[in-house]
Amino acid sequence: MTFPKNLEESIESKFSKLASKKNKQRKKILSLGLGEPDFNTPKEVLEESYNAMKLGKTKYSSPMGIIKLRKKLSEHLKVNNKLKAKTNNIIITSGAKMSLTLALSAVLKKNMSILNISPCYPSYVPQILISEYQARIINFDLDKNDFSINFKKLKALIVKHKVKVMLINFPNNPTGMTLDKRSREKIVELIYRHKIILISDEVYDKLVFNDKEHISIGSYKKIANQVITINSFSKSFAMTGWRIGYMVANNEIIDKACKIQQHINTNVPEFIQYGALKALSIPPTHLKKYNARLLNNFRYLKSKIEMSANFPISDSKGGLFAFVDISKDGRTSDTFCRDLINDTNVACTPGIFFGKNWDYFIRISLAINEKSFMKATNLLLNFINKTRKNI
Repeated sequence: MTFPKNLEESIESKFSKLASKKNKQRKKILSLGLGEPDFNTPKEVLEESYNAMKLGKTKYSSPMGIIKLRKKLSEHLKVNNKLKAKTNNIIITSGAKMSLTLALSAVLKKNMSILNISPCYPSYVPQILISEYQARIINFDLDKNDFSINFKKLKALIVKHKVKVMLINFPNNPTGMTLDKRSREKIVELIYRHKIILISDEVYDKLVFNDKEHISIGSYKKIANQVITINSFSKSFAMTGWRIGYMVANNEIIDKACKIQQHINTNVPEFIQYGALKALSIPPTHLKKYNARLLNNFRYLKSKIEMSANFPISDSKGGLFAFVDISKDGRTSDTFCRDLINDTNVACTPGIFFGKNWDYFIRISLAINEKSFMKATNLLLNFINKTRKNI
């Protein structure tokens, strides 16, 4: 392959170097940077996967994934996401990242414009470049005040650059923003009118705080054939290390994805697929409790940071994170996070990691027990009030 030169241009992060150094020194770090749930994989999933291994489910499976899992996912998506998908429209992959790689490889072509919503998961842009290094990436920023979508500006970019593919992630990492009905319908109309392929990353679909069910964009009949839905078991069932996700798309895209997968990865280990199958049979009672804890952590953070630090913070409505505007502090996100971990051993993630226009934000993970979260938040506030006087 032709290795894209701009893929080699990584952010020179003083924070990352310091965090790595402290980790090697075995310094105890209070992490507000975690990107995974802090509960364990359900024991039923562990037992099912172990039993599958003992029964010899350790051979090759179809590159598409075992039919039992795809059938269960078809039923699950219809009930929980309003998304209708037949088993031949679903492929099981090694995590959501592999789904995204397969999707991008299946649809991108030379000089094709792909619109990427920013701030975004740090792997999006590199994955686009790996899949098609001559793709034209058009970044579109969410509003910096409330992380909403300015649809007038979005439409103008789509028309100007003749966008053919669009990549979105809601609930969003890092902002915690979700799509309301009006926003979904506006996206649907844009996708339909401009004949765009939409890649919708929905890995946080079960982590929603506003008591509203998540409805997949692909559930809208008029654009169903134009939507690629990506999801995984990582966030909802604390299976990040299991590396199992899935993609839903039309037959043509799934066929291409299957051909790529069988030559690169062959299949997801069968016993892991049986564990995922079991996960879909577990009543999601753990999620209600967990979402309540995430929301409580956010409310504590919001009340403290607005009152004590006078930093604006837009409501997080889903996912694992809050995105905090630190522009009043004066430091860049990398410098802020470096100074924070050096002074307090509290780790946050610099906003610059999520896009070049987000260098005056920090991402705070809500996925930590309440006692530790309160301690880390208070240390963060003390740090802000102590150090910004010297800037």
